[in-house]
Amino acid sequence: MTQEQIKNIIAHTDHTNLSQTATQFDIMDVCNDAENYGAASVCIPPCYVEFAADYTSNVDVCTVIGFPNGYSSRNTKIIKLVNDIDNISIALNTSVTQI
Repeated sequence: MTQEQIKNIIAHTDHTNLSQTATQFDIMDVCNDAENYGAASVCIPPCYVEFAADYTSNVDVCTVIGFPNGYSSRNTKIIKLVNDIDNISIALNTSVTQI
């Protein structure tokens, strides 16, 4: 795989830190890494979205709702959408979702 191919893959991925113990310094690190390596966005816990949006303007900010199990109600997930985000990932409650 060439360097150009690797850069293209990174440009389509989220650099993620969803750790329950993540600090503002960790979020700064993930933002810096995403910017340095050209990631599509940073995916971080909802409580850090506003901080990350203020910290970096060169990388899109993505967060998750209902992560990891999707147990939040539909209304709760909708309410959480009102934030300063560019992308969103919503975890489905697989115990009630039928395929």
